Amino acid sequence: MKELVRCKPCGYIMEKDKLGEECPACGVSSKVFEPYKDRMSEKRRKLLDLDLHPIAVHFPQTIAVFIMQFVFLTIVLPHFKITEISAFVVFLSVLLPFSVIGAFVSGVIDGKLRFKKLGTIALRRKIIIGSGMIVSSVVVAFIAIKYDYTLSTKIALFVSSVVTLALAISLAVTGKKLMYAEMPG
Repeated sequence: MKELVRCKPCGYIMEKDKLGEECPACGVSSKVFEPYKDRMSEKRRKLLDLDLHPIAVHFPQTIAVFIMQFVFLTIVLPHFKITEISAFVVFLSVLLPFSVIGAFVSGVIDGKLRFKKLGTIALRRKIIIGSGMIVSSVVVAFIAIKYDYTLSTKIALFVSSVVTLALAISLAVTGKKLMYAEMPG
């Protein structure tokens, strides 16, 4: 296992042999670093270091934003490339639930690897919100597939994608707080 060090002021952890003159995170002198022992097993660390969940969560957020922007564009400019844009909105809307499910599954795996259990208050909250996000993303897809691309459909797509994005933001806020949690060995 690689030798790790931790910055005392900010808590940044890195490999000792990659430490330069200063902390890459906060800029203090490298002299304030102390030895750090990772409490997580090497196998769990390698899996978490793949960053599958942090990468996966950005896809549904991006897709929801694109749906909102393109729907808004067709509301403001109803005759501008309507066929192409409406086809793209349908494509993104169908893709959205798959990306949300992928992010959800990667989050469950990440939570289990990181904390060894999913029953904590924060993780239960993330599972509930994530389940709501799956439902809202399926609603977006259903509306896009089922109804003609009329003004009322556009408004329903816009609102449902806003709800999906709001749930994603709520998940991000909860997840951000978990970044600073000490992980059990």
